[in-house]
Amino acid sequence: MCVLLSFLLDCVQVSRPGWWLVTLWLYLAPCGNNSSTETATATSNTTSIDWFGMAVVVLPLNIMVYGINDASDRRNDLDNDRKGNFLFGPKGWSRNRLTRVLVPGMLVGTFLPLFYWGWTSHCLLPYMIWFLVAVLVNYWYNFQASAPWTTLGLVWIGYASVTLLSYWRHSGNHGEFGIRLDDDTNNSHKWYMAGCNQDYWMHLSLLLVRSQLWTELLDYDSDRRMNKWTTLSRLPTKAMARQVVLAVLVTEAIWSVRQYQQEGSDWSTLLAFSCMGVILFGTLEFVLPPTTKQQQAAPAVDLVWLAMMQNAGGIYLLHDCWRRGIFVK
Repeated sequence: MCVLLSFLLDCVQVSRPGWWLVTLWLYLAPCGNNSSTETATATSNTTSIDWFGMAVVVLPLNIMVYGINDASDRRNDLDNDRKGNFLFGPKGWSRNRLTRVLVPGMLVGTFLPLFYWGWTSHCLLPYMIWFLVAVLVNYWYNFQASAPWTTLGLVWIGYASVTLLSYWRHSGNHGEFGIRLDDDTNNSHKWYMAGCNQDYWMHLSLLLVRSQLWTELLDYDSDRRMNKWTTLSRLPTKAMARQVVLAVLVTEAIWSVRQYQQEGSDWSTLLAFSCMGVILFGTLEFVLPPTTKQQQAAPAVDLVWLAMMQNAGGIYLLHDCWRRGIFVK
């Protein structure tokens, strides 16, 4: 019993509960509260949300994604104060301990459900290709990618594939990308992919670039000490890295303002969160940046609380965007 409990706790830690919300956001995107979407979601009283699929992408799929990352960064993480907790993943684990979690997560938790879905839908090939692409993207990102555009591109492909999988599960259009062009209420054109409109894909791009670069900034010092060259650790100073992240955050806020002006109050919550992101980042990195070595080590604890607060706010934002259906209209 103790062995099983220890294994389950290891699975949860590798899956990064601090990032579960991102996966939920990607998975629920095609299920927005809009009965006119071709995804035929729970709110249109035709089909229900695939809760089993949600469980698969939150736990086993994240085990595969972050487990491969932990295997590649096992030595680097020893010098990373952010790691070693349930929000940001393990630290100092042996390769055997990681393998005991990674292999079942990949083969049992991820591959078998995909195989079952493909088999029962008589569309096995797309699901098998999806799994192969997921493995290759994560391997390339962690072991082969070097150029910044390659890293960010792989991150986009990896996360966007979760939305595509959700579209397959909820629309029944297995193996399709669901690309179409529609006229909206303002007599303008909007294109859709995987049941989500162009606004979602723009927001997704900004969200992933911002999240990836902000995470790289948190690891900037340890990455440079370990000669791990990410998009930001290639920059000569941390000040330049901060400016890059701030520029992305400001771009996201400006885009949210534009969407609010064009689409109306449905975008008010997302606009507020985008502006708060700029204020929060500016406060932490420019107004109250850590200066001494002791202060630089302390954020490892503070980041846990910050991540918990961000997730609490993100849950409300997820509910609000899903209820309004702004990404499927």
